[in-house]
Amino acid sequence: MGEHYAARHCWRHDRAGISPFVIRHCPRRRGESGSAIVFVLLTICVLSVVAASLLFTNVSRYQTAFQSASWQEAIVGSEAGIDLVMNELRKRVITGPTAAFQTNWNPANPKTGKAYANFGRAFPANNQPYQIATHSGEGNNALQVRVFVDVPGSDAGTNFAQVNDTSFISQIDNPNLRDPDGVDRSRWLFRIKSLGITGLTGPPRPNLNKYDNLLRRFSFFTDWRTGRAVASPQVARLVEAVVRPRTGFRNALMADVKIDLSNQDVLINSYDSSKGVYSLSNHGNEGNIATNGQLINANHAVVEGNAMTNNGTVDDAQNVTGQQSSNFYQELPPITVASLNPAWSSVTNGGTLVSSKTYTASTDPNNPTLVRVNGINLPDGGQVINLVSPAAAKSSNSPTYIKLYVQGDVSTTGSSYINLDPNVNAIFYVTGNVSLQGAGIINNSYLASHLLLNGLQPTANKDGSFPPRGIDVATTQDFEGIIYAPNYDLNLALKAASSTGTSLAMLNQSQINNLLGQITNLQHDLAHQQDEYARQLAEYQKSGDNGSLKKMQEAQQKITNDQTQIAALQQQLATLDGSLNPASSSDDHAQGYNGIYGGFVARTIRVANKTHVHYDETLRTAGPVNHYEIVNWFEDNLSHDANGGAEAFWWPAP
Repeated sequence: MGEHYAARHCWRHDRAGISPFVIRHCPRRRGESGSAIVFVLLTICVLSVVAASLLFTNVSRYQTAFQSASWQEAIVGSEAGIDLVMNELRKRVITGPTAAFQTNWNPANPKTGKAYANFGRAFPANNQPYQIATHSGEGNNALQVRVFVDVPGSDAGTNFAQVNDTSFISQIDNPNLRDPDGVDRSRWLFRIKSLGITGLTGPPRPNLNKYDNLLRRFSFFTDWRTGRAVASPQVARLVEAVVRPRTGFRNALMADVKIDLSNQDVLINSYDSSKGVYSLSNHGNEGNIATNGQLINANHAVVEGNAMTNNGTVDDAQNVTGQQSSNFYQELPPITVASLNPAWSSVTNGGTLVSSKTYTASTDPNNPTLVRVNGINLPDGGQVINLVSPAAAKSSNSPTYIKLYVQGDVSTTGSSYINLDPNVNAIFYVTGNVSLQGAGIINNSYLASHLLLNGLQPTANKDGSFPPRGIDVATTQDFEGIIYAPNYDLNLALKAASSTGTSLAMLNQSQINNLLGQITNLQHDLAHQQDEYARQLAEYQKSGDNGSLKKMQEAQQKITNDQTQIAALQQQLATLDGSLNPASSSDDHAQGYNGIYGGFVARTIRVANKTHVHYDETLRTAGPVNHYEIVNWFEDNLSHDANGGAEAFWWPAP
């Protein structure tokens, strides 16, 4: 075989060593050059495939990262839409329904002009996505939202939208959260549907993870929910939330600043008035106390419930049976004169009440009796302000309604008091101080929800502070009612009941003795007339004498008159004598205590010695609306109507 030579570096071996500098022709085998080239090309191909695979994988993951980021950001837009609605609902509580859902909210389809069903409101008004944020960086740089809110089922008259409570008191006027269309939605659930929208950068194609694509449902060319074309690739996430009204009376005691409990025989617990009066068999451990401030002085008082502060402490809490927490806050919107409705200036001013007066409540909850006075100042002497129901409502036990606007102070002393007939629902708005001494306010329904005392926010001082206002409840009788006064200092200090358990803490013993005497005399006369009636009836049956018939009829009339008078006197006695008050038969009185039944909101709250506060658990749903809260939350679900069936997507085509 011949040899082929090519110029190359060869190493020469000689005795002198190795020299790399001698150039000569060296032999090379046939085919060596082709193999090397093939090897190099194969190496390049393999590396190219690996690089392409890595590049494709990285690009896909890069795209997946951007798509995932957009998908996550879309939910932020949806939640922002929920916040928009919650802010509008807050306006309903603080300012009134005419202030809510006004700016950039449309009650009708902008294309057809037809009103949305179920009190629907769409945001924005032009029915186009609303850009709520822009930002720099890689990927998308804009966040949009579309929102719709309605009262589901309201047009159909179903119960889906209505909170199931029949004893719901009117909201802190405003007025009853009644909407401009005349429908009272203060107790109704709201449904919010919010769509957050972000763009998708990169080529309009899904990533390699098919399960990721099934989860996120990107819209590259058409909206997967509606089938409508999209201007550019996007991702949209839907959040549907159901919101319900909540009362401000979620706790037995709720202070904006501080709570002070006495260290002597103070008890805070709860009961359910729907199951009867407070007793050992009807008491609970939901007597929660809370403050937006940082301090609760428990002072070893027995609190059968939780104690909550706003980043604060609960001192001497050995007898707090529930949990203690420091992450509490509850907004307490003030009640101002400007927010009151109706316009009280059109109501005749009754001056200052210093003697007995009777007002008849209305049977129409939408048009309660309105009373405006400069003050109520009842001195000792048996003066009574009577809030009564019409005769027909009394006989049928129908509820009645009355509102009193007191442009000044309220005070009762001694044997004078304010009296609420059974079934009367009374709301007081007071601008001045309140001092309930003696009998105070007697609520003959024995339901706290029937008496609401609102302390109005006073006019601010020049420095922005508010002049002091106080409410003092120091009665000799039980107090059944609720107090909402976030600008007032509240003092709860009931006088002790009789240690005999028969409630001898009476308004005026001489008055009671007098009533008892009258009742006894009438009962004697009633027995005599019944005997006379029986005697004349026997005579008439024997002889048919018309004289006997006439005397029999006269006896019957006297029997009716005696029975009517006895019933009226017994009603008066029930008002005066705590022993006839069903609430007074509670275990408190057997131990020598009067009780406070209801719920209380104030700037500061102090509970004095030997005062027992029993929170009425029904106030969580039956009290005045204070705020709205989310009770159901669905993400990326199709919307459903009140009957559970799928409904068309909720905004119309632009």
